[in-house]
Amino acid sequence: MFRCVNSANETDENMLKHFLSLWPGWQNYNAANILSTPSWKLFVKSRDISSGGEEIIACLIFSVVSPTAEVIDLYVLPSSRKQGIAKHLFMYATAQLNHLDKVSEIILEVRPSNKPARSLYQSLGFLLIAERKKYYSDGENAMILRKDLSH
Repeated sequence: MFRCVNSANETDENMLKHFLSLWPGWQNYNAANILSTPSWKLFVKSRDISSGGEEIIACLIFSVVSPTAEVIDLYVLPSSRKQGIAKHLFMYATAQLNHLDKVSEIILEVRPSNKPARSLYQSLGFLLIAERKKYYSDGENAMILRKDLSH
């Protein structure tokens, strides 16, 4: 199931807390703080689990200042990759942001070396608009991509 997680209810907070523990770079973040950040929108893909609940298998975080949404991060659990989940999550989120938040453009940064992400973004219609030299701590540049949602 794809959905927007925009309220700090206990179930969503616990699911997000568990997911953050698996997400490189996000282990020290507080789920409640993320969910209560006013400009952030979280979109998730979850699946039912045998114990009767559900678990998050992919998460896409945006910072939204209409009419622009910036991708903060995207993560799909390794066991759920190469199934089109990231693409479908992005398509769902884009439609929601455009309709509900009147977002007309999405921007993001991606490493030139991250070929799977670059391929995903290209397939979704993102275009290169700029490059930030030595953006990452290891000195790698960042490609700035943009997708126009206004048509």
